[in-house]
Amino acid sequence: MEQITTKEKYDEKVENFKSVYDDQSIPLEEKIRLCEEFAYCDYVKGSDSIAFSGELAEMYLKAGRYQDVINFINIEFKTHFKDDSDWWMFIAGMLPFYTFYVIDAYIALKDYNMAKGVLEALKMNRAKMLEMHPDDGFTAESKFWYARVITKYAQIAILQNDASTALDYLVNDPIFEDTKTLGSYYYMGIISKGDINANLKEISLAINCFINLCELDVNSDSYVEEEVNMIISSNYYLGLIYATENGYKNKEKAITYLTKAKDLGYSITNEEIQNMTDNIIDSTPSVQKNSNDKSGGCYVATCVYGSYDCPPVWTLRRFRDNTLSQNLFGRMFIRVYYAASPTIVKMFGKYEWFHNMWRKPLDRLVSKLQKMGMENTPYKDKN
Repeated sequence: MEQITTKEKYDEKVENFKSVYDDQSIPLEEKIRLCEEFAYCDYVKGSDSIAFSGELAEMYLKAGRYQDVINFINIEFKTHFKDDSDWWMFIAGMLPFYTFYVIDAYIALKDYNMAKGVLEALKMNRAKMLEMHPDDGFTAESKFWYARVITKYAQIAILQNDASTALDYLVNDPIFEDTKTLGSYYYMGIISKGDINANLKEISLAINCFINLCELDVNSDSYVEEEVNMIISSNYYLGLIYATENGYKNKEKAITYLTKAKDLGYSITNEEIQNMTDNIIDSTPSVQKNSNDKSGGCYVATCVYGSYDCPPVWTLRRFRDNTLSQNLFGRMFIRVYYAASPTIVKMFGKYEWFHNMWRKPLDRLVSKLQKMGMENTPYKDKN
């Protein structure tokens, strides 16, 4: 490897690499080699930045060079920036996105304990940040990273075939409760398919989770590669449900979603789609409440507070109509909530522990909303 010891030579290498990185005709391994020339050079040691560092870590992941990802972040970054016992707390606080490269590498290597160790450092850091910044310019960013951490915990639990623990991460974390990610809906759909734990099978919920993702545009710059893969896989899983699940079989929908998955890059052929759908007999349509129908909604809150028409529920209904329904993830949450909560209330609503479990987080949310100006006066739902 060529030795680079001056700023001029370093800047030249970095500038030349810009066109290389965007050139799709250049093999991935060649891009990695050229990037390594300046990423590991003598000049960069002791500096406060490494050009294309995130891109190099991402290329290592794409190439399946998982140990190189770990070495690059753990060793090279530690050498360049900081070398003390609080290393992971430092990188979690200052460079949280780099932790996910390492987490994904450990997950790929099936070293789940190490992955969870890195996640714990980031979780502790973001929770502390939220204590320090409960409602200012840092709040949204901290919640975003915290939500990604919880989603990764759920992913690991699913990979370990522990759907119950994954579900616990997705629904019971007090900070995560008002901040959801695309991944949280994807993994809730995976759990609800029932393949991992048949006791948690809730196909209507899985359908709503996957439909939310199928409506997203994979060509949008808003999504990272992992999220794009979730959107593509959601189309496949939704098609699979309509092809195989009794009570939900629908030949037209199965073909539509399976074909869309193939067109987006899912590894399935037209022949396989035909074999899966040729003999489908559509299930008799059942009378089901529309997942977007608000009549009689706020099921959990109504159960806990005892009435659909009471001050706390009036506040929550305003929040649903005036805030959640105005953005994409809010609408996704509403759809999933209305699919799942009637069943949850029917199964557990009569138990005191259910009321105790939900009362505190609901009280906390209602209090926060009212402090933000959300009224608790009589309210009529918006159509």
